[in-house]
Amino acid sequence: MHKLGRGHRDKVQQFMAITGTSEKFALQALKASDWNLEGAFDLFYSQPQIRSIPDSRHLEELYQRYKDPYTDMIMADGISLLCNDLQVDPGDIVMLVISWHMKAATMCEFSRQEFFLGLQTLGFN
Repeated sequence: MHKLGRGHRDKVQQFMAITGTSEKFALQALKASDWNLEGAFDLFYSQPQIRSIPDSRHLEELYQRYKDPYTDMIMADGISLLCNDLQVDPGDIVMLVISWHMKAATMCEFSRQEFFLGLQTLGFN
Protein backbone atom coordinates (compact mmCIF):
# COMPACT_ATOMS: atom_id res chain seq x y z
CA MET A 1 0.00 0.00 0.00
CA HIS A 2 3.05 2.26 0.32
CA LYS A 3 3.04 2.94 -3.45
CA LEU A 4 -0.42 4.52 -3.31
CA GLY A 5 -1.06 8.22 -3.01
CA ARG A 6 -2.52 9.58 0.22
CA GLY A 7 -6.06 9.77 -1.18
CA HIS A 8 -6.03 6.15 -2.31
CA ARG A 9 -4.46 4.98 0.97
CA ASP A 10 -7.21 6.78 2.88
CA LYS A 11 -9.89 5.10 0.77
CA VAL A 12 -8.32 1.67 1.34
CA GLN A 13 -8.25 2.31 5.10
CA GLN A 14 -11.87 3.52 5.11
CA PHE A 15 -13.01 0.52 3.09
CA MET A 16 -11.19 -1.89 5.41
CA ALA A 17 -12.50 -0.17 8.56
CA ILE A 18 -16.10 -0.27 7.43
CA THR A 19 -16.20 -3.69 5.76
CA GLY A 20 -13.60 -5.55 7.82
CA THR A 21 -12.03 -6.96 4.66
CA SER A 22 -8.38 -7.46 3.92
CA GLU A 23 -6.19 -4.84 2.29
CA LYS A 24 -5.98 -7.09 -0.78
CA PHE A 25 -9.75 -7.17 -1.23
CA ALA A 26 -10.08 -3.46 -0.49
CA LEU A 27 -7.59 -2.72 -3.26
CA GLN A 28 -9.40 -5.04 -5.69
CA ALA A 29 -12.81 -3.53 -4.96
CA LEU A 30 -11.56 0.06 -5.17
CA LYS A 31 -9.65 -0.55 -8.40
CA ALA A 32 -12.68 -2.28 -9.91
CA SER A 33 -14.81 0.74 -9.03
CA ASP A 34 -12.25 3.23 -10.39
CA TRP A 35 -11.42 4.32 -6.82
CA ASN A 36 -15.02 5.32 -6.12
CA LEU A 37 -15.60 4.40 -2.48
CA GLU A 38 -19.38 4.14 -2.85
CA GLY A 39 -18.96 1.93 -5.92
CA ALA A 40 -16.58 -0.33 -4.00
CA PHE A 41 -19.15 -0.67 -1.18
CA ASP A 42 -21.83 -1.53 -3.75
CA LEU A 43 -19.55 -4.21 -5.17
CA PHE A 44 -18.84 -5.60 -1.71
CA TYR A 45 -22.46 -5.69 -0.54
CA SER A 46 -23.85 -7.00 -3.83
CA GLN A 47 -21.60 -10.07 -3.75
CA PRO A 48 -22.26 -11.85 -0.45
CA GLN A 49 -20.11 -14.81 -1.46
CA ILE A 50 -16.99 -12.70 -1.00
CA ARG A 51 -17.81 -11.87 2.60
CA SER A 52 -16.40 -14.13 5.25
CA ILE A 53 -17.86 -15.38 8.49
CA PRO A 54 -17.93 -12.60 11.07
CA ASP A 55 -14.81 -12.43 13.19
CA SER A 56 -15.97 -11.73 16.71
CA ARG A 57 -12.45 -10.66 17.72
CA HIS A 58 -12.58 -7.85 15.19
CA LEU A 59 -16.05 -6.81 16.38
CA GLU A 60 -14.83 -6.90 19.97
CA GLU A 61 -11.85 -4.67 19.12
CA LEU A 62 -14.19 -2.16 17.53
CA TYR A 63 -16.58 -2.32 20.46
CA GLN A 64 -13.73 -1.73 22.92
CA ARG A 65 -12.57 1.24 20.85
CA TYR A 66 -15.95 2.97 21.13
CA LYS A 67 -17.38 1.82 24.46
CA ASP A 68 -17.64 4.09 27.45
CA PRO A 69 -14.91 3.47 30.06
CA TYR A 70 -17.46 3.47 32.90
CA THR A 71 -20.26 1.36 31.46
CA ASP A 72 -20.51 -1.56 29.07
CA MET A 73 -22.19 0.51 26.35
CA ILE A 74 -21.22 2.83 23.56
CA MET A 75 -22.35 6.27 24.69
CA ALA A 76 -22.15 9.79 23.21
CA ASP A 77 -18.34 10.02 23.25
CA GLY A 78 -18.02 6.65 21.52
CA ILE A 79 -20.65 7.62 18.95
CA SER A 80 -18.70 10.81 18.30
CA LEU A 81 -15.50 8.80 17.76
CA LEU A 82 -17.37 6.37 15.47
CA CYS A 83 -18.71 9.31 13.43
CA ASN A 84 -15.22 10.74 13.21
CA ASP A 85 -13.82 7.39 12.01
CA LEU A 86 -16.59 7.09 9.42
CA GLN A 87 -16.17 10.74 8.47
CA VAL A 88 -19.88 11.32 9.04
CA ASP A 89 -21.45 14.22 10.88
CA PRO A 90 -23.27 12.95 14.01
CA GLY A 91 -26.44 14.72 12.81
CA ASP A 92 -26.29 13.06 9.39
CA ILE A 93 -29.12 10.69 8.49
CA VAL A 94 -26.47 7.97 8.09
CA MET A 95 -26.28 7.73 11.89
CA LEU A 96 -30.06 7.30 12.08
CA VAL A 97 -29.82 4.45 9.57
CA ILE A 98 -26.96 2.85 11.50
CA SER A 99 -28.99 3.11 14.73
CA TRP A 100 -31.95 1.54 12.96
CA HIS A 101 -29.84 -1.38 11.72
CA MET A 102 -28.51 -1.86 15.23
CA LYS A 103 -32.05 -1.77 16.57
CA ALA A 104 -30.83 0.68 19.19
CA ALA A 105 -33.28 1.08 22.05
CA THR A 106 -31.95 4.62 22.61
CA MET A 107 -30.54 6.95 19.97
CA CYS A 108 -26.78 7.54 20.34
CA GLU A 109 -26.35 4.55 22.65
CA PHE A 110 -25.44 1.02 21.59
CA SER A 111 -25.31 -2.01 23.86
CA ARG A 112 -22.76 -4.71 23.06
CA GLN A 113 -25.52 -6.91 21.61
CA GLU A 114 -26.97 -4.08 19.49
CA PHE A 115 -23.52 -3.21 18.17
CA PHE A 116 -22.52 -6.79 17.30
CA LEU A 117 -25.85 -7.80 15.76
CA GLY A 118 -26.18 -4.52 13.90
CA LEU A 119 -22.76 -4.77 12.32
CA GLN A 120 -23.37 -8.40 11.42
CA THR A 121 -26.73 -7.45 9.85
CA LEU A 122 -24.91 -4.84 7.79
CA GLY A 123 -22.49 -7.54 6.64
CA PHE A 124 -19.56 -6.25 8.64
CA ASN A 125 -17.04 -8.89 9.67
